Amino acid sequence: MEYSLIVVTAKEAIPTPSPSGGATEAAQMKDHNAEASALGKVMWFGIIQLAGVVVSWIVGFYLLSNLFPSLVGLSRFSSPSPTEMSATLVPFFRMVEYLVPVSAIIGLASLALLLLAFRDLERLDRSKFFLPMVFVIILMAGEVFAFIVLIPFLSSISMLITQLPTAGSSTLPPAFAGTLNSLLVYPLLLGVAAVLAVIGDIIGVILGLWRVGERYDETIIRIGAIFTIIPILNIAAPVLILVGASSAKSKLA
Repeated sequence: MEYSLIVVTAKEAIPTPSPSGGATEAAQMKDHNAEASALGKVMWFGIIQLAGVVVSWIVGFYLLSNLFPSLVGLSRFSSPSPTEMSATLVPFFRMVEYLVPVSAIIGLASLALLLLAFRDLERLDRSKFFLPMVFVIILMAGEVFAFIVLIPFLSSISMLITQLPTAGSSTLPPAFAGTLNSLLVYPLLLGVAAVLAVIGDIIGVILGLWRVGERYDETIIRIGAIFTIIPILNIAAPVLILVGASSAKSKLA
């Protein structure tokens, strides 16, 4: 009996094993790598957005430099003929039509990286980054929808210009009337895409980047997040986001 009591007492005296320090360090390293990966993707988001701004300025300057002389030449006529208007305006809309896919690819590539960054951070803090992650997807859907609608819309405008009735005509040509009627649908569809894009931009990009800045105490990221939706100031937004994410990543090292 005494021997049994000694055995039971000895077992009770053995301390419960605590989690190994190696497992804790491994979990911390995994979280550290996830944060570093997320901030790296935010930096690439800023880089691609900055490239998009540069490309848009170059393209915009090129389009205006080609359109302005044509408009000056067209203004010399008191009543330009449909042929003269077509020769001036159709090439412009065709160039814009070709450039829309390039803009869409740049925008979607940057958003895809931001989505992956929010996914990494959502695994660490679901309450802060789940909603922005979902709304970035909504923003991407809005951009894809806008791209699908914008291409035929621009094409229809070019077609409408070529079908303009001649001066003094009392009736509209059937082809022109048909194209005009179909053209009225596109602004409504683009309005739907714009609503998706604005909601996705505010709750997805702006809120998500604001919370990234909040998590790493980087005010510059929060300022960049707000600048993304303000005209003119949005030019500086990618630089601020890039610098802020780089600073936050250096703190993890």
